[in-house]
This record gives sequence, structure tokens and C-alpha cells, in this order.
Amino acid sequence: FLTRKHNKLELNYWKSVQKMCERSDAVVCSTNSQREDILPFCNNTKVILDIQDSVVGDVKEMYETKDVFKIVWEGLPCNLYQVKLISKVLRQLSQKYNIELHIITDPFIPSALGNFFRISTKLEVEKIFHNTVFHEWNKETLSEIVRNCDLAVIPVDMGYPLTSGKPENKLLLFWRMGITVITSNTHAYKEAMRKSGVNLTCSNHDDWFNKIQNLIINKELRMDAAVLGMKYANKYSSTNRLLRKWDEVFSSIGFDFTSKIDDNQYTVNINAEN
Repeated sequence: FLTRKHNKLELNYWKSVQKMCERSDAVVCSTNSQREDILPFCNNTKVILDIQDSVVGDVKEMYETKDVFKIVWEGLPCNLYQVKLISKVLRQLSQKYNIELHIITDPFIPSALGNFFRISTKLEVEKIFHNTVFHEWNKETLSEIVRNCDLAVIPVDMGYPLTSGKPENKLLLFWRMGITVITSNTHAYKEAMRKSGVNLTCSNHDDWFNKIQNLIINKELRMDAAVLGMKYANKYSSTNRLLRKWDEVFSSIGFDFTSKIDDNQYTVNINAEN
């Protein structure tokens, strides 16, 4: 409010969200647990994940490793601290293997009052692991960077409900790019892994160490996990499947809304009742 990013002063964030839900005809969220929390304030609440077509690009096809084993993390700068949760594991593994950590994020971390006193992301990245490569986030290059790596990691701060309660969007994004992924043992990641037939969630240091090491030395394991994940993501997170869910949302508030995607072109028909 002081920096004019918000035009009203709201002292309680949850109360503000609650009021928005109460005055909404429909609410879209990303997990079933979120939906349960929102239902008392809006009984027309739907769960829909992200449509990721604009950044997926080409998929990984080659799973042989070279002299360097490349591990990639992607996300917002404010979540960069979570990579530090596995920095000790990476240091231990680097004593046996030549590991390179690739970080894809924005160049600055917002500090006090949003955009004031920004921190260089590259400087923070260098503190996580001694052999790290920084890439500025760009939807045109994201897919190529991921495709040229051997393994994606999603470590999560399990002690913070805002991070541990997030959906499987990032996992599905990596899977659609054809790369093997290891994650923390959140509910969303655990369920997606179980349904896909992949077992690459981690609860502790030993899990991270052993599973990363197994993937470093076993090409078939990496390839099998990537293929299973890609099949699951393409089936349950396809654009047409997600568009149908959005159609249901608009239909529930009085629109005859049908959409589809063919040859990368969206077709939308809208008929409003009032």
C-alpha cells in the first residue's frame, strides 16, 4: 500500500483473499486441499493446473551423459533458498562425480518493499554450490536449457505450508520436456509420482543422495523415469483437457464456452446468457 502497488490497505492477507472468494461467482485454485479451504466462501470452486504450451518447446530425446552431469533447477528468485536444502548433498556427490548445477531464474531478488534494494541472483547462486551456471529466465530458451541437462530437481521447504502445499505444476512442466525429475515428498508430488509409476520423491538427506547417485550412474533408470513422467503429463495435463475444465468454469457462471486447440491455434466460441 505504501509503495502504491495496492490501492487499499489490507492488514490481514487471508481476510482479503476470503472476501475476494465470497464475492466471486467462481474460484479457480490448484489443489484439492486449497479447494476444501475455499468452499466455505464459494461453493463453485474448481481445481485447474497451468497450461504450459508456451514454454515446453522440444522435448529431450538423448539420455547419454557426457563428462559433466548437469542438474537443473527452475523457479522464482524468492524460492532460490530451497535449493540450499540439497547443497550438502551436491557437495558430497561432487567428490565422486563431476556435477554442474544450472539455475534458471530472474536476475534480481526483490528485497524490502518489493523492487527496492534488489539483490543480485547470480551472487546468491554462487553461494549454493561451487560449480553453478546461472541462466536468466526466458520462455524462448527455457526448454533448450532443460533439454541439455540430465536431471531436474525440485527441493521444497516442507516446514512452510505455502511451499509444501503447492501443486505439481513444475513437475509436470519438467516431465513434458522429457527430463527426469527428483522432488521433495510433498503431497502433490507424491501423488503425481505414484500415478505415473515413478518413485523419485525424497524425505531426507539420504534419499536425495542415493537417488541422485543412482540416476547419475544408470542411464536406463533416467530414461525410464523420464518416459513414464512424460506419458503421465501429456495425458493428464494436456491443453485440451485443461481447456475443457475452463469451459466448465465459464459454463457454471452462465456462458456457453467451448474451446479447443488444433495445430497450436486456439478456437473459442462464447455465447452469454445475460
